[in-house]
Amino acid sequence: ELAATLRAGSALTCLKLQHNGLADVSAIQIAEAVGASAEAGRKLPLKRLLLHHNRIGDKGAAHLARALQGLESPPPPKAFDSGEARPARAGGCTLQVLKLSGCELNASALARLRVFLQSRAWARSLHTLELSECPLGSKGTEIIESFVGNSRALKTLRIADCSLSTTPIFNALASNEHAAQSLTLLDASGNGLDSMAGEALGDFLQVSMSIRGLLLRRTSPDAQSLRFLLSKACSNIHNERGRHAESRDESFVMDLDLSENKFGTSHVDSIARTLSSVAMRDGCFPFRQLLLNDCSLGPKGVSTLCDALSHCAPRVLQSLSFERNCHLGLYEKMSGTSAFRELSSSLAFAITTPGFGLRALYLAGDGNQHTLSEFLPPAVVALARNSTLQVLDVRDNKAGAELGHSLGKALAAKSTLLELQV
Repeated sequence: ELAATLRAGSALTCLKLQHNGLADVSAIQIAEAVGASAEAGRKLPLKRLLLHHNRIGDKGAAHLARALQGLESPPPPKAFDSGEARPARAGGCTLQVLKLSGCELNASALARLRVFLQSRAWARSLHTLELSECPLGSKGTEIIESFVGNSRALKTLRIADCSLSTTPIFNALASNEHAAQSLTLLDASGNGLDSMAGEALGDFLQVSMSIRGLLLRRTSPDAQSLRFLLSKACSNIHNERGRHAESRDESFVMDLDLSENKFGTSHVDSIARTLSSVAMRDGCFPFRQLLLNDCSLGPKGVSTLCDALSHCAPRVLQSLSFERNCHLGLYEKMSGTSAFRELSSSLAFAITTPGFGLRALYLAGDGNQHTLSEFLPPAVVALARNSTLQVLDVRDNKAGAELGHSLGKALAAKSTLLELQV
């Protein structure tokens, strides 16, 4: 029935069919209906097409490609002036958002969409492309590289868990001045981040004037790559603020998610030293949200980062997340509970540091034997002297009566806390 409606033409601007279990046959029917509508002169004014998490596959992608081409308006006729032909302009297109994550698209299926992705009309209109959780591989890398290199409107690119070689994609972004001015969110999680990819991403971050969200979960960056891209991101944010200093605009900040990477001491030191040195050198802090969940930091690693952030006194940092990091790392076995005591002291210091504008702190445990239950109370009591924190999450830490007593004290002391998860 939906296919029949689309074939007859409609005023639909948004079509949401995600998580419907559509197989390639259903996808073919819908794609053919969209194409038939266009051929009959009733082109759908679609702006958003959401098909993520359906089993579209190779055959469905082939028909979808033809349908998408049908949504493209033909270029206007050539105009003549004194016998001279003016260059023909590219055709128009209304589609702005295309979500195909989790659609079982491999490189062959994506190749079916190559003509669409390389079209000048789509390069000017499409601002959101999501292809996460599709096994695209090296051939998919080439197609995405070509698309991002030519795009003029791209704002959101999600390519997580696609088995891609991200170096050429990051290089294409760095060399595309339009992407540097438009891309606001990049999710490259789960694709691996070696030294070359880290350098290429750093080069893009250095020239980007718009990036505000960067997701690098499960990318396993080495310490050098991590230090390089953090430095470039910090330098870029500082330069952007400098260019807009007269307006005192603090919107030039970034949300950084490095969760689910198994970081060691070298990674922790790289993050801490980079953030501290940048804060001292530039007098600013680049991140609004910093997520380091499930990174095997251990209490010593979390303590090191809290100390570094406290000395930075970042006013712009609003959300800090260290969930599932409380188990002892291999390098902390000798220190035992002293590492937890140091962590407790660092948390308390960070919470009460003047100028630290933290609004959300996430310290959820993993429910196992190594939790923060015994060492959280001193940090929680410090909330009574905090004037900014609104959200606190200490779930799965085997909280006991002492923690409950400390929370009661903090809440009774005119705490700004609005949301509490225990």
